[in-house]
Amino acid sequence: MLPELTSQRLRLAPFRRDDLDSLHKLWTAAPLREHLWDGEKVTRVQAEAVVREAVADAARTRIGMWTLHLPDDPGLAGFCGFRWMGIPPQVELLYGIRPDLWGLGLAGEAARTCLAWLFDTHPVTHVLAGTSASNERSLRLLQRLGFQPMPERPAGPPTIDYYRLTRERFVR
Repeated sequence: MLPELTSQRLRLAPFRRDDLDSLHKLWTAAPLREHLWDGEKVTRVQAEAVVREAVADAARTRIGMWTLHLPDDPGLAGFCGFRWMGIPPQVELLYGIRPDLWGLGLAGEAARTCLAWLFDTHPVTHVLAGTSASNERSLRLLQRLGFQPMPERPAGPPTIDYYRLTRERFVR
């Protein structure tokens, strides 16, 4: 099971199955959907599978996802965390913020909190992250965190460029 985490402005709660409706609503918001799901409409069944997998991974390997919450805001602010990707399995960082909260630095705050927890509690040597070239905000964030372009391309959507962050390069 994952612990609850906190940052300067956020409370990060491990995904639970009853987060499905809030996450599905977030993932179907048009601006966010463009970057996370290549513009495809995410069905509730797809969202349920993602949540189910994240909860199971967290229970089995302590690698998983968190929902993001701001004080005095009843809505879901976003999500951040990790999933397993590729063969051999590697850890991938994922994040998304509710569109009306973009530009406030919440994605960076959440990503730093999750990465610090991961590197402090797991023996992983590196983390991957992917973004499309058109997602300039995400690319700038990855660069600020210390991610570097990968010379070899992991299996993934052809529209996504992948970046790698080593434990040593992580900028807290």
